[in-house]
Parts: sequence; C-alpha cells; structure tokens
Amino acid sequence: MTELEQALQELTQKKFPVTPIRELKSGKEAKVWVVKSENGDSLYALKIYHDFKSRAFQTQAGYLQDRYIGGAEANIRRAIRKGNDVGKQFIQDTWVMREQYFLKTLAGQSEYIPKMIKPIKNGTLMEYIGDEHGPAPRMSDVKIPQKLWQETADILIELIELFLANGIVHGDLSAFNILWWKEKPMVIDFPQAIDVRESKRVPELLRRDVKNVLAYFRWDDEETVEQITEELLEKYRVGR
Repeated sequence: MTELEQALQELTQKKFPVTPIRELKSGKEAKVWVVKSENGDSLYALKIYHDFKSRAFQTQAGYLQDRYIGGAEANIRRAIRKGNDVGKQFIQDTWVMREQYFLKTLAGQSEYIPKMIKPIKNGTLMEYIGDEHGPAPRMSDVKIPQKLWQETADILIELIELFLANGIVHGDLSAFNILWWKEKPMVIDFPQAIDVRESKRVPELLRRDVKNVLAYFRWDDEETVEQITEELLEKYRVGR
C-alpha cells in the first residue's frame, strides 16, 4: 500500500473521506496532494511525509537537538547519532507531530496561516490555498505591487511576533514558504519550528526569519534587522 493510499484509508476511518485530484508539490521531506471531499466540493491540501528510510536527515537534527533529542531517552539519542532506523523514525515522528501542533496552535489566531483539518499518522490534511485552477504561488515567484510592500511586511513581522508570543520561532521563514493569495501572504511549513523554552538558537533563528522576510522588500539592512530582532527578544524576554 502506498503512502497516499494509507493516508486516504486513515481519513476514511476518521469519517473524512477525500479523493485525490492531482499532485501539488513533491519535496525531499514530503509530498502534497490536492484532494476533494467526497461529501462535497471542498478542496484541501494533503501533506504526506515520505517514508523515513527514503529521507535525508542531516539538517533535521540541527533543529531538534535542543528539545527533542536532548530530552530523549539515552537509547534514542544513541540511535540518532548512529543514524539507524530507530533514530530516523524518532525524527520523522517528531517532524509530523511538531507541524500538527504548531498549525493547531497558530491557525486559530491568524488568517494568514492555513488551518489544519485533520491530523494523520504521517502528515496533515489542511486548508488548501488556491482554487480549482491552481494553487497560490509562492511569494518568491511573484512580484508584489510596491504599494502593498509596507502592509505585507507589517503582516509578516506581526506573524513573527505572534509566533514568539506563543513560544515559537518558525526558523525557516522566507518568500519560499510564504504563499501569495488574494493580495495577502499565507505562511506554510512548520516542521522545523522551535520551542523558545528549550532551544539555545532562538536569537539566531529569529534574526534569520526577520532578515529573510525583509530581504524580499530589500529592507534587510543590518541595522533594521538587528533593531527588530532585539526589540522582539526584549519584549518576550527570550534568548537571554
């Protein structure tokens, strides 16, 4: 049984049957499908992580070491260091649960984050950003009218602050994982996000998020990036 078939079966068991329409995106970690509800015409995005045996795990450990690996049992930490199947499965499960948790925590607080519809064992059924003609483009692939720059930048910095207010740093925020839809940004991809209570990398990753967001508008001079980052760190008393 394929990963897609397993996900469809699980959703049917959860009384939320869907039918695949087309593959939307295929990356190193996961594949995303556009699916349609069997009980109506609604479209959703079904994100399914690849089997852990076929994924690369070099970068994930860097994001997870502080909280999840550092706090894991000794045998799990050894397995992760060795790179065996037990360690890879642990990281795989953590990525899935992490994204589900952050979507559930944040989507209800902002219109600029896709809503989680149903969690599944190896992925998430979530709000689809787009229409029957196609998905919303990434911000990196469109040229936003300059008259919307300030409003859009403000929304994204406010989102970074919302994350921080909830004890989260996205950690990989940029125009490549922000969709542009109906003249508004939609932030996606949360598996690499960190919990500020447990990580020592908060200042570094927060600064990177701020810089990457402002880079789109060519406002990423060091003074501006540093000022915004320091104000946020001070306001929420993290990374000190």
